Amino acid sequence: MARQLIGKNDLSQRDSIHVATAILRKIPILRTFDKDLLNLDNRFGDPKLHICKPGTGDQMDFGHWQDK
Repeated sequence: MARQLIGKNDLSQRDSIHVATAILRKIPILRTFDKDLLNLDNRFGDPKLHICKPGTGDQMDFGHWQDK
């Protein structure tokens, strides 16, 4: 799958491996600061892989906890 992504989308080998892994593992969100990847938001997978910067408000809330 990574090889197919490289040929069709001008992805680097490393980026294509990240995207292919997320799609195959059905990971819904890929967080990155990589501008090339950010431009590919919602273009891959079914459902579409959301590619965004970390901390954009869609992170899971694990509640407040601390060791006492």
